[in-house]
Amino acid sequence: MRPSNRSRAATTSGWQCSAQVTYIRTSQGWLYLAIVLDLYSRRVVSWAFSNQPNSELSVRALEVAVQHRRPNQSVLFHSDQGVQYSSDTFRNALSKHNITASMSRRGNCHDNAVTERFFRSLKSERVNYTI
Repeated sequence: MRPSNRSRAATTSGWQCSAQVTYIRTSQGWLYLAIVLDLYSRRVVSWAFSNQPNSELSVRALEVAVQHRRPNQSVLFHSDQGVQYSSDTFRNALSKHNITASMSRRGNCHDNAVTERFFRSLKSERVNYTI
């Protein structure tokens, strides 16, 4: 599932995105946020919230991204090896849209640094001050 080129330098040709799930503590318990981030523009294309970190959460974020972007060329979808992204449910959703999966090396957060950095900024600048 991993392409041999580890570079995440996106170009305008094709669409490369990165996805991840994080958890946010609220006064009513944990809330899970899944995002799909465009690696070229570094903008969030879609997101989904749930009270459970399951594959359905990630599929919802993927479906919104596909609906929003309507890709008509090659798509590379990068994620970590979390159960949400390695599940049959999620892999079938990728296949349905002819999207190529790419997964981080096990235990290597640097492979998904763009989304890790986004979540760090989100939590330090917004979440920790508002919830």
